[in-house]
Amino acid sequence: MARTTEENADRVEIALIAGRCGTSSTELKAILGTSEARAEDARSLVSRRAARLGPLHPFAASGSHVSLSSEAPGYRALLALSHLVGDREVAHGNRVLDWLVVRAMRRLLGEPCVVVNFAWPPAVTHSPRPPEFPAAVRWLGEQLGLAVGAGYRPPARQDGGVDIVAAREFAGSVKASPTLLIQTTISRKIREKARDVDLGLWRTWIDLSPAAQTCLAVPFDVVATDLDELHRTGVVTLDRMRLAELLDSPDIWEGREGQSAIRWVDEVLSDRAVEWFS
Repeated sequence: MARTTEENADRVEIALIAGRCGTSSTELKAILGTSEARAEDARSLVSRRAARLGPLHPFAASGSHVSLSSEAPGYRALLALSHLVGDREVAHGNRVLDWLVVRAMRRLLGEPCVVVNFAWPPAVTHSPRPPEFPAAVRWLGEQLGLAVGAGYRPPARQDGGVDIVAAREFAGSVKASPTLLIQTTISRKIREKARDVDLGLWRTWIDLSPAAQTCLAVPFDVVATDLDELHRTGVVTLDRMRLAELLDSPDIWEGREGQSAIRWVDEVLSDRAVEWFS
């Protein structure tokens, strides 16, 4: 199956970051193993991404020329997370994605806010949530300061489709405040993933506002047709370009966790360059 323009654009970005090619049509055609027209489509998309994000994108575009211009760690992380290989890499990538989305939520909602990592298994995410679902829901209610409902909470459930819960806090309360139940995923099956969170069920478990919304956070670009469907079904969607805008603070990357994430991202991007272009 032929790669999409988005996938080819990602390959161009990874090749440029790794210094594997220049930006001429001949070089891009060779590195992608595709037609000149498809190579030009990929370069054009890279240019549009760079123009939209500015310094939050690793490249600067001038006409048909694209050049490496900034570190843009948020964008690089999301690019790496879009192309993971093997169970070990995927497992670590899921943790990194959750880590990034927690920080993006704080930027989106502003402070003070409550952001809770509810993903399962908690031992992997280093979350203090209880591993059993009924107890985990009670714990989540306590974190949010919301009453727990009488709805049956099946012990066999893991996280009810919810990896992160984020709510804006006003005067010490999240009641009647913007609240998001977030599914984070590196899976490309976003239509199925968007249906994982059943708000009706969740409202029987926790006293959520009727205004609470589901949110899908992914590290890749969501194409326009899928974005239209998610828009019409009321799913707040944070794809690579949107998340990159929320990961604009250099403070995110300070400290042990941030530096560890940067090193891991660089390793993934380097590995993909070797696998694809050697």
